Amino acid sequence: MLRLFKKQPIMLFRTLFLSLLVSTAFSLHGLSQEYENTVRPSKEQHTPEAVAVAFITEYITFCNNQNATNTLKTWVESQPLVSERFKTSLRNLLTAAETRNPELGLGFDPILNAQDYPDSGFEFDSISMNKKCVTVKGREWPEFTMRISMERIQGEWMVDGAGVVNMPGNCNVE
Repeated sequence: MLRLFKKQPIMLFRTLFLSLLVSTAFSLHGLSQEYENTVRPSKEQHTPEAVAVAFITEYITFCNNQNATNTLKTWVESQPLVSERFKTSLRNLLTAAETRNPELGLGFDPILNAQDYPDSGFEFDSISMNKKCVTVKGREWPEFTMRISMERIQGEWMVDGAGVVNMPGNCNVE
């Protein structure tokens, strides 16, 4: 009887540990799936339009919830929908502006190329024939339009320019 009692706590501990490990793994998988689904369009929706709208939607959420610990540089670096060329261009732009004027920086939002923006976000408006320039408009402010430059990189559409960040001349708002 003493042997059974000594083995039982070990078995109980092992069972509890394995149960906790399995439930944690499933929880983390669920969280990563949830994050993946909110940030990236699904494979079926991986069109330049869907990527552009997903990017600008996430950006407006960032702008509306901005705090001192999450800077624009940090946010952009974490975005899987954004090309390295975009990230480098934005970093260089912000660094130059901070060097010229440490207090003010740019003085406007470089991705939106504006000081004000549609708080309720954007929706798809149109796309160029070559699919490299997506126009979005404000949901509740349809006169506010902007173009987002897209590039297909390793088979996936990515944001390559927006506002004053890495925008090719043929994709600027008329």
